[in-house]
Amino acid sequence: MISENSLFSSFNLDTESANSSRRTQKPIDFAIDSNTPFALWKGKRVSRAQLYNHVETLSRRLPEGKYAINLCVDKYLFAVSFLAVLLRHQTNLLPPNQTPAVITELIAEYPATYVISDRVMPDLSVTPFIVDTLRSEIESFHPPAIDSEHLAVCAFTSGSTGTPKPNPRSWGQLKSAALLAIDRFNLTSDPQLLVSTVPPQHMYGLETSFLWPLFSSSYLHNGQPFFPEDIRQLIKSAPQPCMLISTPAHLKACVRSQLDWKNVSSILSATAPMNNGLARQVEVSFKAELFEVFGSTETFSFASREPAREAFWHPYEKTRIVSSQDASYLEVGHFHDVKRLDDRLEIQKNGTFSVRGRSGDLVKVAGKRMSLAALNKYIQQIHGVDDGLYFVPDNQAESGHLGALVVSRLAKADILHQLKQLIDEVFLPRPLHHVREIPRNALGKVSQQDLSCFLKGLSIDQNP
Repeated sequence: MISENSLFSSFNLDTESANSSRRTQKPIDFAIDSNTPFALWKGKRVSRAQLYNHVETLSRRLPEGKYAINLCVDKYLFAVSFLAVLLRHQTNLLPPNQTPAVITELIAEYPATYVISDRVMPDLSVTPFIVDTLRSEIESFHPPAIDSEHLAVCAFTSGSTGTPKPNPRSWGQLKSAALLAIDRFNLTSDPQLLVSTVPPQHMYGLETSFLWPLFSSSYLHNGQPFFPEDIRQLIKSAPQPCMLISTPAHLKACVRSQLDWKNVSSILSATAPMNNGLARQVEVSFKAELFEVFGSTETFSFASREPAREAFWHPYEKTRIVSSQDASYLEVGHFHDVKRLDDRLEIQKNGTFSVRGRSGDLVKVAGKRMSLAALNKYIQQIHGVDDGLYFVPDNQAESGHLGALVVSRLAKADILHQLKQLIDEVFLPRPLHHVREIPRNALGKVSQQDLSCFLKGLSIDQNP
């Protein structure tokens, strides 16, 4: 029974498993030479044969249960644990964040759940199964036989637009979605080392730093660097040029660091729109092409563009976007039905599209409509504003105004003056708060819950 105030919605694993058992068992074919590298782990290449060995060995040690919450930070340990869970016919749960409260509630809502981690986590309500070293005890080096219909993962949305929602996906769906992206970025004929600043528990991180290397000839770096200098040093020491997989927030910090970037073959960005100006700065700073992928936890990635040169998104092969009067929909083979998208898209005759904002982020002030995404874009592009975020105050119905947070040394009057040149005056933020930082997660997103708590802690200034 799910409590009325539960953070998570539930899905029925038993029903999914029953449906799966009635289908023909179709093990996934990895179709990659076992001698090729899968990861750079602790400075050494790990072959796919070694990966399979580690997976089989670990699977025999895992606890009994239906679900495993995989909190491994090390991307290679995450990959081994993820696959070992599948060999045990269990399902990976990927929470929207790793706070103890979220993990505790997820365990309460999904019985027979245990936690896997590569580090001790004393604040958790349960003791995790620790994966910090790996053994090779199996003679066989064959790929693990995982049924394509097995419910492999349930990934939860970030909560940036409300309550986290579960998105259960089969092993076959994961592979099919990954192959479309691998084809778009030519990751099989042009193998690359993939270095990511994104946690693998997020769908963007799961795709790019686990599924893409698993089903292509490219291989992953196990690290998750955060600060610009850490990213630079990791890439500099890599044995070959890297594809850097990151977010606009991380890439903006890297550009501002004015470091000397080398050994980067290409850059990939997602989680938030990349404006044209920042895109050009990134390419100049890194001396590499920047690509952007578009998707969601509900859909996987399904389109890409080059933001320094393109305004429109190009859907992957075998992918189609259609629109009706009220919404846009995704048609792609790994989903049996069309998927309604939460984004408002404008589709061109050639099939490309532009994004007009989220379906739920339109706000109305003094009879005029605007999307919060567009307002965020305008405030963030002001020279002298390091970060900015619009929000809807609790008293918006009475006050008739929106609010905003800014990380900036500029005076409020200067920021408002520059905003007047960009937007209608009714959308000027009142209040406008200077803050040290905006409560973004590792992906640069802000959940509604975190924003609400953050705003409660502010001293509200009604006269900006």
